[in-house]
Amino acid sequence: MRLEIVDIAWLKQHEEIKPDRLDQVAEEITKAEFFHEPILVDENTGVILDGHHRFNASLRLGFKRIPAVMIDYLNDSNISVDVWPDCGTEHITKQDVLDMAASGRVFPPKTSKHTINLEIEEIKIPIQELM
Repeated sequence: MRLEIVDIAWLKQHEEIKPDRLDQVAEEITKAEFFHEPILVDENTGVILDGHHRFNASLRLGFKRIPAVMIDYLNDSNISVDVWPDCGTEHITKQDVLDMAASGRVFPPKTSKHTINLEIEEIKIPIQELM
């Protein structure tokens, strides 16, 4: 696990977002003038595992780069995936998440539920450095 500032164009989504939440996250980032919580990304594929709203807010704000904690998703036992109750899907695997992102399609919001047994520290990166 390592923190990097990555090119936003390299990243791939696997899940839709909720538009109302996007507005809120973009406003929070703008008001803070700092990026405080990195997204979680598979280091091999660029698939976003956690942080779709932060990613989309960053796109909306014109960022070219974004802070990301990079992990080896398929091989790291500190992260697991399940489904949210009543999401319409009974089971999901890590490979399903990667395959969905690779397909260019996305799951509905709140389909994949990642459990992360890692402490991801808060950061303080000025948003000007991400433009």
